[in-house]
Amino acid sequence: MTARNRICHLVHQLALGGLQTQLLRIVEATPDDEAAYTVGYIGGETAMRSDFEAAGARVVDLQTGSDSPVAQFSPLVLRRIAGFLREEGFDVLHVHGSLYLFLVARVCGRLAGVPVVGTFHNVSDSYHPGTRVMERVTRPLSAVDIAVSEDVERSFAGSARRYELGQDGLDRPTYTVHNGIDVEAFRARVAEADAEPLYAEYDVGDGPVFLNVGRYTEVKNQRNLVRAMAELVDDWPDAHLFVVGWGPLGDELRDTAARHGIADNVSVTGRVDSVADYYSTADAFVLPSTTEGLSVVLLEAMAAGLPVVGTPAPGTEEAVVDGETGVITASTDPADLAEGLRRMTDDSRRKRMGKNGYERSRSEFTIQKTARSYMRVYDAVQ
Repeated sequence: MTARNRICHLVHQLALGGLQTQLLRIVEATPDDEAAYTVGYIGGETAMRSDFEAAGARVVDLQTGSDSPVAQFSPLVLRRIAGFLREEGFDVLHVHGSLYLFLVARVCGRLAGVPVVGTFHNVSDSYHPGTRVMERVTRPLSAVDIAVSEDVERSFAGSARRYELGQDGLDRPTYTVHNGIDVEAFRARVAEADAEPLYAEYDVGDGPVFLNVGRYTEVKNQRNLVRAMAELVDDWPDAHLFVVGWGPLGDELRDTAARHGIADNVSVTGRVDSVADYYSTADAFVLPSTTEGLSVVLLEAMAAGLPVVGTPAPGTEEAVVDGETGVITASTDPADLAEGLRRMTDDSRRKRMGKNGYERSRSEFTIQKTARSYMRVYDAVQ
C-alpha cells in the first residue's frame, strides 16, 4: 500500500515525554494509506524508539555527533540533513520541540525544497531570549506553524485561531491544533486496571486520593503540591497523594513530605509500569504546573473521568472549565492549591465534574481529530 504523504518528523530526542508521546499517538492514529512516517532525531535519549517502530514509523538517527545546539547548527550538519531530506523525497518536514531545532528544520527544508511545518509545544517565554529572536527571524521559512493550544499560539503570534477541519487552505501563518489522546482506548485501560494492589501497597485510607503525573522538575511545581497536601491533611488525615513520574527532584519531594510529617500521605513513586492503575486509584487529578503547552496527562485524566485541580497555566484553562470539569486555582501557591484540593473532597461534586470532563474530552480532545487536522495541514502546504 502506497501512502498519500511521506512525512518526516524531526525531534531532538526520543526520551519518554509528553511531546514524544503525543507524536507517537498521532502516528498510531493515522491510517497507513494517509501517511508514511519517518521520525528523525539528532541526539539524546532513545527510550521510545521501539514504540515508534512498533507503530509503523521508520526511525532515523541523523547523527549530528553532539548534543550542543551550536554543533547541530554547523554547516556540515545542515548540509547532511538537507541532503537526507532531498534524497528521501519527503512531502513535508514537521519539526517539534526546541527552537534551535526549528532553525535547523527551516534552513534544511529550504535547502532541500521541502515545506516545513512546525509545532510549538510550549509558550514562548519558556525558551531562551536569544533563540526566540532567531525563531522569529526565520519564521518566514515555515510553510505554517502550529501551536498545541491557543495560549501557546498567542505567545508566539500575538493572536490565535483554531484550525477547523472543514476550512479550505491556510489564510494565516499560525494556527492552533490541540493535543489529543485516544479517549476511549485510555478510558478502557483505566476501567480494566486493578486499584486494590496499590491501596494495599501504599496503605491508602478512606480519604480522597489525588494523582499527579509528570516529570519531577521545577516547572511542574510538585513541591508546592506536597506543601498543599500538608494543609489538607490537617482536615483529612486519610487523604493520599500519588506523584507518578521521574526526574531530578524526586528525593527532594520525598524529603519535603517527610519534613511536613506527611510521608505516609504522599507517595512519590518514580517510574511505573502502568500509569492506568494509578488513574484507576485516584478520585481527582492535580496539575500544579507553572507553565504548560497543553498537558497530555491532563487529557488522560479527563478521559478517565477524573475531575481536575489545575492552575492558571497556559493551555490548562482551555481544557479545564472551572466549576464544570474541575477547579482552576487562583495561583500556583500551596494555600491556593490546598483550597482546590478541599473543593474535591465532596463526592457528588467530583462525580459531576469527572463526567463533564470525560464528555469534554470526547468532543474536543481526541487524537483522531488531532491527526486529521495535521493531515489537512500537510495537504495545504504542498
